[in-house]
Amino acid sequence: MKLLLTSVCLGAVALWAVPPAPQGAPTVVVHMFTAKAGVDWPYDFKQLQTQMVDKVSKKLDGKVTVTADAPASGGAVDTVDGQITRMYQANDLDGHSGGVSSNTEVITVHYWVTDAGGKKVVDKTRTYNSGSTGSFSDAEIHTPGPMANDLEGDVAAGVKSALSKK
Repeated sequence: MKLLLTSVCLGAVALWAVPPAPQGAPTVVVHMFTAKAGVDWPYDFKQLQTQMVDKVSKKLDGKVTVTADAPASGGAVDTVDGQITRMYQANDLDGHSGGVSSNTEVITVHYWVTDAGGKKVVDKTRTYNSGSTGSFSDAEIHTPGPMANDLEGDVAAGVKSALSKK
């Protein structure tokens, strides 16, 4: 009985702590990113999309409905799209580790935010250096990729900027 009461209380607190977006709040749909033809992308685009929806929602403090799917009711939505345009491995000589070389993934991402009228309100290309990794064959394929946190933060800032101009 105590466990049931505790679970109910924790559930109520969780619902109270994360308020839903207000009625009439803008909706942003984050589409799954893609890779440009010829770019070998070993990471999970669905994981990237899921984490990006969560991070953009948190960054916008629940003032916007952020989702991976278009709302069934239709209505005006902004969308986020993107493409991995380049990915390669660089071999950097790290002087701080006695001249030992390490591999880093360099990833270029083009992303854009389109408003409900179809106009691109954010259009950016960013390059991310993932830091030391083993090799492409060591990629953790069920992850969003090594640049995910940086990319998600950039996209969240871009969405926030686009919405503030409305």
